[in-house]
Amino acid sequence: MNYQIDDEVFNFSSFDHTWEINVQEDEPAAKLEVLREVDWSLCESMHVAMAGGDFFLFWGEEHPERAGGFNANFPPGSYTDEEMALKEWRELNARLPSKHNMRKISRKEAFTLVALAWLPAEFHTDAGLC
Repeated sequence: MNYQIDDEVFNFSSFDHTWEINVQEDEPAAKLEVLREVDWSLCESMHVAMAGGDFFLFWGEEHPERAGGFNANFPPGSYTDEEMALKEWRELNARLPSKHNMRKISRKEAFTLVALAWLPAEFHTDAGLC
């Protein structure tokens, strides 16, 4: 997957480090200004990445017509052949691809997101993160 900011193109292997960010819409972290562009109803993954000293936030948003993932589109018990359901899901993904977003963020924003995602909640208030 390639991501572009201005004239610079990145792919996952371009980054020196990446951190997966597991933030839900109802958590205090979701209210951070740096996450204002995220459509939480469609967000499927989020990462902070570092490349050459610069930091980036990138996230995927499901196509609205297939929001909720596989289980929302193929509820358990709604199909008898799992392999066929997976094949249909892959075809649906190809027709209705996810939107991939990326933007440059500050070092402070990156560290705040990583700390919120990776440190236990009792550290958040003391660190001034919430």
